[in-house]
Amino acid sequence: MRTFYKLTNAEKVLANNKYNKIDNEISFIGTIWYKSGIESYTYCCGCSYIGNKMVLTAAHCLQGRIDLEIKIMFGSTTLSQKHIECTIEKIKIHPDFQIKKHKNDIAVIFLKEEPPISSINLPNNDIINKLYRINEDVFVYGFGKTVKNKGVSINLRKIILNIVLLKNTKYTRQIVDQNMLCAKDVRKVPLSQKMDTCKGDSGNALIKKFNNKYYIIGIVNFGVKKANINYPGVYARTSAFLDWIHNL
Repeated sequence: MRTFYKLTNAEKVLANNKYNKIDNEISFIGTIWYKSGIESYTYCCGCSYIGNKMVLTAAHCLQGRIDLEIKIMFGSTTLSQKHIECTIEKIKIHPDFQIKKHKNDIAVIFLKEEPPISSINLPNNDIINKLYRINEDVFVYGFGKTVKNKGVSINLRKIILNIVLLKNTKYTRQIVDQNMLCAKDVRKVPLSQKMDTCKGDSGNALIKKFNNKYYIIGIVNFGVKKANINYPGVYARTSAFLDWIHNL
């Protein structure tokens, strides 16, 4: 479980309309809700629409839940307004997922119908090297916590990070393997101003914009220290799972 905190200086994503409808170019950003009462649902995690009725998220967001207990929402910059509700057909969790070690922490949710939203692109072999460069901005949208001991953010927020090499962290290969990557706020600012993902951001996309297209290069998985520069957030490296996704 993540113990990082996405601090309040994260950029709030505002809609240009009174209905808080999300801009179409980032309408692939979704939320996962689980049934918490007879007619009530509670926000759980983030997710991303990748087209062909497929939604990408973290496996630990779905572990132990059955399809009927979960619903997917798209289209809003706030958690209080749910514009597009999608019905789930089936869930595929990576067969080698290890929850305790966060290994292969990726899952695909299949929807019954194609939602009226944009999709985010998966990496492809032609541009993988251009998407996973260090010292270039990548970003995460999410509703994760902004303050310790408080609930998730009601408003969608955005943070800007950089991919960092494993050798520049204190993680070992036993913790972060070749199917993962690390990203952190590299700005030279006080710790109190650093940004990172937090509980509630799991499953969201680590995004790279390249040639005016959005690519999902990672999925929020876990972290072990509170915005510690030596222990940045860890993400499932999407490019490592392309064969699995395409063969589902």
